[in-house]
Order: sequence, then structure tokens, then C-alpha cells
Amino acid sequence: MSGLPDWLVAWFSSPWLPAILCLGAFADAFIGVSLFVLGEFFFIAGGYFVAQSSQWWIVPLIWAAALLGDVLSYFVGKRYGKQIAAKYIRPKAKRRLHYRRAYRLMLKRGGMAIFIARITGPLSKFMPLLAGSMRLPLSTVFLASLWGIIIGTAQFFVIGYALAKGSDYWTMIFG
Repeated sequence: MSGLPDWLVAWFSSPWLPAILCLGAFADAFIGVSLFVLGEFFFIAGGYFVAQSSQWWIVPLIWAAALLGDVLSYFVGKRYGKQIAAKYIRPKAKRRLHYRRAYRLMLKRGGMAIFIARITGPLSKFMPLLAGSMRLPLSTVFLASLWGIIIGTAQFFVIGYALAKGSDYWTMIFG
């Protein structure tokens, strides 16, 4: 890990690193804190960690943490979704418009809407909550979130892995 600051080398050597990465992935997916956490950093760090340690088990563990965040957001939406919508969406016309569009998309596409939102970014934070408030089947949300997480985060794991391997690795890939 040459070329990295000492504090970062110590961080990557920490026995707490898997827990930190999983907590970051969970926080990226859970509705309460997801607006303030960028999970991409944790996924890139996970790829970097795998490249340095060859401990591939961390990748499915991080995916499981992100999936847990989505599933818990679904249950929050199932229990409190209508109240959240009434309090935060109804007061503003623009929010109502976006909510109605997302609602119609979810009715029309269901799991595919969750999958695409998980891949494309910002909407992924709200879709499990919306799915729960609409009482979509948990199995649909689970599968859509699972595949969206795997495909959506793979690019960040690859970036982290390639960063750890150095510029020769980038040349070999994109070359």
C-alpha cells in the first residue's frame, strides 16, 4: 500500500474495516441517514481492500448490509409511509408532483423501478420506502434491491480494485 498516507494504511489494516464498510453500505441504503451518506466511497474502499488482502468474502457481506438497509426502509415505509408522505410531501406542490410520478412509476413497473433506481442513484434512497408504503410484495422488493445492489455497486468495487493494483492494471483493462 505504498503511496498512501500512514493514517489510511492503518485504516485498511484495522480489524474494524469490514464492520465500517458494512455500516457505510447500510447507511447508504437506509432511509433515515441515506441522504447524508455516499455509499460509493465504501464500495470503492471495499474493492481496494479486496485487492490488497484477497479476502473476497467482504463483497457479499457489504452487499448484505446494503440489502438490509433497503429491506428495513421497506418496513419503515410499510409502517410509516403514509404519515411521512403526509408530513413532508403534501406541503409543497413540486414535491407532490415528484411523489405522484414516482408512485405511478412504481405502480406501472414495480420491481423494475426499484432495480433501475438502485443502479442510477439518488432515487434508490426513496424507492424501498415508497414500495413499502404501497404494500408491494416483499419478495419483489428484495429481488429488485438485491440485483440492483449487485450490479449497481460492482463498478465501484472494480474501481477500488483497480486503484489498488495501480496504473498498469488500468492500462490492461482499458488499454
